[in-house]
Amino acid sequence: MQSEIQNKISTENLAMLREVIKSDCARQGRFVFDVIKKGEQIDRLALILIADLRDLGGIEHDGVPAIHLLTRACDKSIRPVLIEKAGKHLLSSVFDRDGMPVFFTILGLGNLTIYDINAIEKVFSKDDLRQVMVQKKTGRNGLEAFTEISTQMREKLALQRKRLTTSCHKANATYKGAVGPPKNIPVPDENGKDMQAGEETGSPAEPGNDNKSTICQQDASSMSDAGDTPNKNKKILIVDDNEIIRLLLLQRLNDLGYENCVQAKSGDEAVKLAEAARPYLIFMDIKMPGKLDGVAAAHKIKASLDTRIIFVTGSSDEDTLDRAKDVHPEGYILKPFDETKLRVALQLLR
Repeated sequence: MQSEIQNKISTENLAMLREVIKSDCARQGRFVFDVIKKGEQIDRLALILIADLRDLGGIEHDGVPAIHLLTRACDKSIRPVLIEKAGKHLLSSVFDRDGMPVFFTILGLGNLTIYDINAIEKVFSKDDLRQVMVQKKTGRNGLEAFTEISTQMREKLALQRKRLTTSCHKANATYKGAVGPPKNIPVPDENGKDMQAGEETGSPAEPGNDNKSTICQQDASSMSDAGDTPNKNKKILIVDDNEIIRLLLLQRLNDLGYENCVQAKSGDEAVKLAEAARPYLIFMDIKMPGKLDGVAAAHKIKASLDTRIIFVTGSSDEDTLDRAKDVHPEGYILKPFDETKLRVALQLLR
């Protein structure tokens, strides 16, 4: 699709279309938002290739910049193009209403692929990633978050490749001398490309001194077996007005074996859902728009239910924490969170 678009649009038309998009962005970007929300994937790809993406960082819908919305709407097959075209400055310096940069929005997507990882490595050096933070400069930096996700993804691909290769070898042994060995089955390598089962492969390259290398070191505790956490069948309520955060937390909980989860996107909805679902545990965002923020919603819920609450927040200021303490929560997790912090919080519920 990328080649087709680039081949069909002349240099003159490309410049003209870019100016049309720039003018639309200067008028709040009605056309751009229509493409993002209602267009097909090829329309979004064309927008990525034609537009000056800095223009999309300067317009918002309900407090969310167009570049964030485009990132969420992109099909995974074209997202690497967006990453490379946007570049490190745009990905790290345009924040949504929760203070999350585009980079962390990408890492929070549930369908992240190895091609996204490779694109990020082309754009950012290790030093660049260390500078990526949420707007309030709290929590982990981009390098820490990226290292965890990229390492886990490569390890899962390596494990998948090993299992498929082992299955092929067993099948070869079973059918040897009978109907002949089965054809080789394509197995994904650590870069997401297909190779034939049984083909010699080297180990993933170790990071060198080049700043573009991926850091593949990992805290061993983050890879420990999730079977050591309790109460996995009990219901958990996830409350956050940011869909990306909800989905990321849901994915992390599912990875740890907690699959009985429900979601709410506001304090008011959380109160109603808690009364109906009676969850064992609630992960509650503190700052949410609407009549009830996280602390107020938690007070209402605790007044009628004996449920446990863990606050998830991007803010660590004293006034916010003092309000939250009155709810007597089980703990706090600062955004951006990782699997290790989540596991520790769950362990403390015993």
